[in-house]
Amino acid sequence: MHAGIMILCLLIILWLTSFYIWYLTWPKVTAKVTSVDTGVSKGIGINRPRKYRLINYTYEYEGASYKSRRQGLIAARTFGPEAEVDDTIQIRVCRLFRSLSCPSRVWFEAKVLLFSAAVLIVAASIVYVLPPL
Repeated sequence: MHAGIMILCLLIILWLTSFYIWYLTWPKVTAKVTSVDTGVSKGIGINRPRKYRLINYTYEYEGASYKSRRQGLIAARTFGPEAEVDDTIQIRVCRLFRSLSCPSRVWFEAKVLLFSAAVLIVAASIVYVLPPL
């Protein structure tokens, strides 16, 4: 069972890495920030209230207009870029699913990927060294 958990974690890391490499092939386009939503989400149970900041943007790709509010590749609803209304930002658009886009922040996404991989490796290592149940 321990080896299965290690293999599962490594497969998840491999999948996230291949997803990131695929993201690097997406073309860049310019988008315009249409609105910025800020506020505090209510905490439920053990979750505490947190501030949030979401940007909404529109972009054109191959003659069609799209709207999106995706904040990042892996963390889709959090960690939005620091942009204000009417700012232009660079985004990456998926060639297969044109409505799938996210702000082009290659180093930010790489850091999220590395952090996710580190957490998975540490968790799998802890499980691996624990005695079987």
